[in-house]
Amino acid sequence: MSENWFSGQLDYIYFLYGIAFFMLSIVAWRFSVLDEEQKLHWKSLALFGFLHGANEWLDLWAIFVANGLWISFARIVFLGASFLALMEFGRQSLIAQRGLQLPRWLMLFLFLLAGLCGFYGLDAFTAGCRYFLALPGSLLATWILLHEARKTSSLSLGLSAIFMAFYGIFAGLLAAPSVIWPSDGFNTETFAAATGIPAIVFRALCAILIMTGLWLHFRRKMPASEDSLVFRRLFLPLLLPMLLAAGWWATDWRGKAYDSMFRHETLRNGIAIAQTLNHDRIRDLSFTAEDEKNPAFLRLRSQMQAYSRSHSGLRGIYTVARRGSLLVFGPENYAADDPQASPVGTVYEEPDPRLRQAFNDGVPAVVGPYTDEYGTFVSAFVPVSDPKTNEVLILLCIDVLAEGWKSMLMQARLDVIKGTMLLTFVALLSLFLLFWREKFTPRRSLWWLAHSETIISLVFGLLTTLFITHLVQEAESARNRQEFRWIADAKNQLVSASFKQLRRDLEQLSKLLGNGRGKKTYDEFAYFVRPLARTLSVQAWAWVPRVPASDVAAFTDDIKSQGFRDFTLFSLDQSGARIAAAPSEVYFPIAYVFPFEANPRWQGCNLYGGPEFRKLIDEAERTGLVCSEFFNVRRGAVGDDVNHLIVVQPVFNEKELVGFVCAAFKVQDIINSIIPGSFVVNEGVCLTVTDCNADSFRTLAVFPEATGLVSDSPFLQDKAMHLRYPMFIFGRCLILNVHPGPSYLASGRLERSVGATAGVGIVITFLLTLFVGFLRSRQFNLELLVAERSRELRERENDLFITLNSIGDAVIATDLEGIITRINPIALKLTGWALHDALGTHLNHVFKAVSYKSGKPVSCPVDEVLEKGEIIELASDTTLIARDATARQIADSAAPIRDVDGAIKGVVLVFHDVTDQYRVREELRRSEERLKTLVANLPGISYRCLNDQHWTMEFISDEVQRLTGYPAEDFIRHAVRSFASVIHADDLRANDQIMRNCIHGRKPYEMQYRIRRSDGRFIWVFERGQGVYDENGHLLWLDGVIIDIDRRKLAEEKVAKTLSELEKANAELQEITSRARELAAQADQANQAKSEFLANMSHEIRTPMNGIIGMSSLMLDTELSPEQRQYAEVVRSSAENLLSLINDILDFSKIEAGKMSLEEINFDLRTTVEDAIEMLAIKAHEKNLELACLVAPEVPSLLVGDPGRLRQIIINLVGNAVKFTEKGEVVITVENEHENEYEVVLKFIIKDTGIGIPEESLGRLFSLFTQVDGSTTRKFGGTGLGLAISKQLATLLSGKIGVQSQLHEGSKFWFTACFRKQTDQKHAEELPVADIKGIRILVVDDHAVNRLLVTSLLANWGCRYSETEDGKVALVMLKQAVDAGDPYRVALLDMLMPEMDGRELSMLIKQDPKISSTRLILLTSLGHRGDAAWIQKAGFSGYLTKPIRQSQLHDCLAMVAGLDSGAVSQTLITRHHVAEANRRNVRILLVEDNYTNQEVALAILKKLGYKVDLVNNGVEAIAALEQKQYQLVLMDCQMPMMDGFEAAQTIRSGATSVLNPSVPIIAMTANAMQGDKERCIQSGMDDYIAKPVQPKDLVEKLSLWLSKEKTQPVQVAEIVQEKGMGYSDLEVFGEKELQARLMNDVALVRRIIKAFFSDTPLHVSELKLALIKKEYDDARRLAHNIKGSAANISAKALKQAATDLEDLLKAGKSEEYDFAFQRLETQFAVLTSALREAGYF
Repeated sequence: MSENWFSGQLDYIYFLYGIAFFMLSIVAWRFSVLDEEQKLHWKSLALFGFLHGANEWLDLWAIFVANGLWISFARIVFLGASFLALMEFGRQSLIAQRGLQLPRWLMLFLFLLAGLCGFYGLDAFTAGCRYFLALPGSLLATWILLHEARKTSSLSLGLSAIFMAFYGIFAGLLAAPSVIWPSDGFNTETFAAATGIPAIVFRALCAILIMTGLWLHFRRKMPASEDSLVFRRLFLPLLLPMLLAAGWWATDWRGKAYDSMFRHETLRNGIAIAQTLNHDRIRDLSFTAEDEKNPAFLRLRSQMQAYSRSHSGLRGIYTVARRGSLLVFGPENYAADDPQASPVGTVYEEPDPRLRQAFNDGVPAVVGPYTDEYGTFVSAFVPVSDPKTNEVLILLCIDVLAEGWKSMLMQARLDVIKGTMLLTFVALLSLFLLFWREKFTPRRSLWWLAHSETIISLVFGLLTTLFITHLVQEAESARNRQEFRWIADAKNQLVSASFKQLRRDLEQLSKLLGNGRGKKTYDEFAYFVRPLARTLSVQAWAWVPRVPASDVAAFTDDIKSQGFRDFTLFSLDQSGARIAAAPSEVYFPIAYVFPFEANPRWQGCNLYGGPEFRKLIDEAERTGLVCSEFFNVRRGAVGDDVNHLIVVQPVFNEKELVGFVCAAFKVQDIINSIIPGSFVVNEGVCLTVTDCNADSFRTLAVFPEATGLVSDSPFLQDKAMHLRYPMFIFGRCLILNVHPGPSYLASGRLERSVGATAGVGIVITFLLTLFVGFLRSRQFNLELLVAERSRELRERENDLFITLNSIGDAVIATDLEGIITRINPIALKLTGWALHDALGTHLNHVFKAVSYKSGKPVSCPVDEVLEKGEIIELASDTTLIARDATARQIADSAAPIRDVDGAIKGVVLVFHDVTDQYRVREELRRSEERLKTLVANLPGISYRCLNDQHWTMEFISDEVQRLTGYPAEDFIRHAVRSFASVIHADDLRANDQIMRNCIHGRKPYEMQYRIRRSDGRFIWVFERGQGVYDENGHLLWLDGVIIDIDRRKLAEEKVAKTLSELEKANAELQEITSRARELAAQADQANQAKSEFLANMSHEIRTPMNGIIGMSSLMLDTELSPEQRQYAEVVRSSAENLLSLINDILDFSKIEAGKMSLEEINFDLRTTVEDAIEMLAIKAHEKNLELACLVAPEVPSLLVGDPGRLRQIIINLVGNAVKFTEKGEVVITVENEHENEYEVVLKFIIKDTGIGIPEESLGRLFSLFTQVDGSTTRKFGGTGLGLAISKQLATLLSGKIGVQSQLHEGSKFWFTACFRKQTDQKHAEELPVADIKGIRILVVDDHAVNRLLVTSLLANWGCRYSETEDGKVALVMLKQAVDAGDPYRVALLDMLMPEMDGRELSMLIKQDPKISSTRLILLTSLGHRGDAAWIQKAGFSGYLTKPIRQSQLHDCLAMVAGLDSGAVSQTLITRHHVAEANRRNVRILLVEDNYTNQEVALAILKKLGYKVDLVNNGVEAIAALEQKQYQLVLMDCQMPMMDGFEAAQTIRSGATSVLNPSVPIIAMTANAMQGDKERCIQSGMDDYIAKPVQPKDLVEKLSLWLSKEKTQPVQVAEIVQEKGMGYSDLEVFGEKELQARLMNDVALVRRIIKAFFSDTPLHVSELKLALIKKEYDDARRLAHNIKGSAANISAKALKQAATDLEDLLKAGKSEEYDFAFQRLETQFAVLTSALREAGYF
């Protein structure tokens, strides 16, 4: 089928398209009623179907009428609204199905985008709706339907989803041509041109399949009522398809019939014209420009123009001649100034091939529609042949615009489509009625509703009868038209032949008269004319000679001499009266007229005397062609005017005009003479002849004349069988119109067939209606009965349902196929299924059971029940696996369901949850096992016996065999012997008495007695037991234990001997203990006194030390002479050394007194370590030592513990290392020792290259006041307490400490510490920092030196401050400041003050509402560390230890002042917070375009605790640096738009708005050449790091450049590139290396590999394309990217292949590119295979 065929069927395709969506709307609406849980928003889908169906029918309507503004507007509104409804379906369903909220503003945004396209026109808006609404809406609906199909195991719904996706492609991607991309290049027209099928065909097919799939899914879910069965089995599968197929056939048949009629009519008109053309005149045409002067040419063109005026649908009538191989145009109906006109002789450049074929075979043809350079037409080609030679002279062509043909065709098809549409709507309304009826219970009052099928049958049958009758009428009309056409053709042949014969007679008469120069007598003239007068009803034949004025007398005499003695020349006036001929140079009198008897008054009339005849004669003389004109002839007898046609034929003798032959006649007379006498049936046939030359068409004849028909007769306006035959005759265009007359129409031919069809249809309809009514009546009565029974059954089922829902057991009923038909709530709960999901599902999917012991699936019980036909019990160890994978133990059984006849119709499965019983039973089993184990391991005999004289044993443990030598089985129920038989006879009676007494008093009994072993020896045993009683107090049995005490008895004798001695020793011990208690109390008092003394001494010593250190620092900030500065630095250094010594002594005292406590606060490990190293960096620098620190990346940063004590250990150990190292380095390493989810054990290693320690001295290294030797103390100083304190602190941190050393080779100290992890491993948000300038601060300290130090700093910072030495005064000052309206923002409180210390003062401040908002900072000595909890609880916002550092105090004040009111009581600012805040302020900018490299760098930096921003190229990097302050930039070198070198130069140039042009920039380069490294430095970068990035190297670079001062410029390292390694020597995938570099984070490794494969395959493809296009710059960039990505996943072979290709591209060796790229592709394939085998994808 071609595109033209589809184009001809577009109207019906649109109709089917709309029907499919209307059906989709009905199905979705119906499903919205059935889907009680509303898992999918079916109503939105129904709205989409309705709106889209209406839109498609508007498209159908636009085919038949002009696409006006209102139609275009309506189409756009319906189209956009339908797609919005489709998106709403997806959005609402997504919420109900997955709980995902798709914002509605997204839909509005997409609609706005579509609306913006509307600025480019309606087609652009339509394209926007399809791109932004239809495509995403269809894909979203596809995803929703697929998910639902998978969930419900619905294949039909899955097919609907698939075709919804295809619909999204055809409706969302294919739009009408517009300026919107991609519709400007890829649109419906280009698609149709490429495939030969319009896109609308695929859309309609998808819509039908979507609807079909939903209907099949709907059928499965719909209740199986009788109405639904009719719908499922009759309507959709049979009735509707048959109706639509019949409608399509009828539409196509009617279109073809009208097309055939149109083509025959066009061809008939052409043939009629061709038959009347004068072949001689055609031969006179040259078909060149000379024809413009040829009268024959002009005559033919005027006739064509006259005909075209009479034919409204005609576009052109023209002639074509063949000149050699060319076709040229001749006469045509177009005016000279018409754009469509083709000058005569114009070559037809693009003729239709059938035009040439018509020249060759001489057969008329109708072709089209076809398109040439003049337009699109349907054309008739009629050959005009020479009757003598049969040569085709010309082709007469008639063009009709294809638009008119198409409009006629579409209108014809539309009538059938309307009928089909009406029937379809009736069917759909019937469907709605049936659906609506389901809501009602059958009742006799609703009989009319019960007879819906009867009413539907009647209405549908009548409409179908009407429709078929119309089609029969059309068929009969076509047959009648064909019959009538045969009659009309015959009539036309008669008329045209008559006129052609008249023309030939005139030509023959003119030749006769011309031969004798007109010198013929009347008799000769009459002899020739007399036969002519007998055949045609010509009123007069006349000879009109040309008579010059000089020959008038001779001419008159000649006529008179022939017997016409009254002959005179005369003229006629306006009234028709004879007057004397006016003088003239020439006269044209009527010399002869025949028959003379009927026309004597005309002889002698000078035709040249009247203006009408003068014009006619002049035209005939000028053109030399036959001419004609109408005139009125006065009849004397009748006296009325009659229109006559006078035909004038010029007579020439050797090109000299000698006169004219004339014929005068009435057309009516000719018609009357030839029609009745013809052999063709004339009954009921009417003819009219119309002249088209006049401005208003003139009717010349009507046949039969007696009917008196005129042109406006009612039947003439009925064009059903009106045939027109044009005739080009006598220089005029006459139209012969043939009509069916009243008698023909009244003959009843058509009515009989139509009436018969209608009658049969009505009869069948009524019979069918009666039959359906009868069946429906019976069915209705049955339904009433069934409704009554159903009501009773429902009541029973309701009772059963209530029972099933009320019982505690789970019940599932299935049919014979195992499909679940009923399930109660308990079963739903145990299986985890929802009711709507479980019903209709196979039991195997819902009831999944496995064996409790083996875990193997248990077979479905349905099959076994159906096979055996009896009740079965499932295994007792069955485990039910619920839908959510939870397991329950169940006890179950299955039984057949039988009908009244005993036949099995299903299976019922009953089970209940016995998980608790299983658990209890399992617990009992385990308890028994434990009891047995316990009893077996008890050091004695356990027993249970009856209370009788034989001690009858119910149970006795195996221990009895060890004690007695007899097995336990011998004593059970006296199997061999009784237990009483082995008891010593002397002890048996006493035992009985003890037991009776205890049993009587319900008390446990204890007794010692002897038993006899199997070897005859007696041993002593101890027995303890008690009675066990029932609820009535009756003794059941005795439970007890018997223990071997034979050795104890022997020991008791020895104990008795030494008892007195022990009592004496005990008295002495009590006296010693009392004395020890007194000494311990004295020691406690001494320790307490010492602790108090040390605390006071700490405060008293540290206070002046704080003043000394602080004032010396302030002094150093002033202008001093070199000598003074040296003295001041000595003072500060000495004070700090003294303070360190005091700290060691105080710590030692605390440890000794057991008073050392640890803080539990959050801290950042890396900040703490860096802070400690920073304190020793100056000393290391002074000794030219390298001091390095490396914290392993996998070590967590955010911990909970005591950072101060950790810092103290590090300072002690690192300080010793720096002290005892003269040259070399000191390296601190932190790594994970052990880690779990909650805590981590860290190992700290301090390694130096110092003097080392002798092996014999290592054992006493951590002792108090111990050094290696005395010379160490003299040379290096120290108390010997540092390592001892460190050891104690390490122990407090749940760790250890140790050392490894060799003399003169250095030492390695290590210690471990345990810390908890912070619950939130994310870095805390930065605390707000306020500007402290101008804020009011109160300083409370009893030491003037401390106050002076603090106030000096506050003054330098611009703070407003006050000071006091007393707490009471401070309270007064705070209140006065509030009263004055200028309160203190912050108060600095010393801890130890006389009368009122800082703690008491803080409590008083916080208890007073007036001043409680004051922020408090505590200044305390080291003696109070570890008290962070009570400090925060007391209301302090921060605290610092003395001596106070300026920076710490400033930052602490700024952070406390910046806290909001809500955070004041929740946050405690310490020097650790200050240090961590400084680290958190570090922000790094990562500039990298490669996705894999981005993932690696971001992962490492975030693990190290830094904040990182990511940009993709140099342009984005400059923009980011202009917006934020960054402390460091990591810059890739090779990037698009702007590479790293250019970006670094731009940043350093200062020409941009970068906030910090001197920001450190570290290059990340994958190049390994010396020149590349130098280029990094020269372009302004500070340092570089090689790719792939190693965490250790990155940490070193960050530590170097994030310090406050840069130590030395970076030197370009000499790098030697490896050469000579083949690809086979390189590792394809270094998995271990990659895992080590990514800190053994397996998830991160997989993410990096996934990132690698997300872009690298695309880069390889782009690289190949760039090489093909010879875009070598892009190829080099892509090779560089692949090299970097490969390096990042340790793919060394691929990296080397990319490096080789990049080097070749740089060197321009194009001849080696292909081979290098093939190697790269090979290595990439090998890498992919290796990763797949490793299980990474």
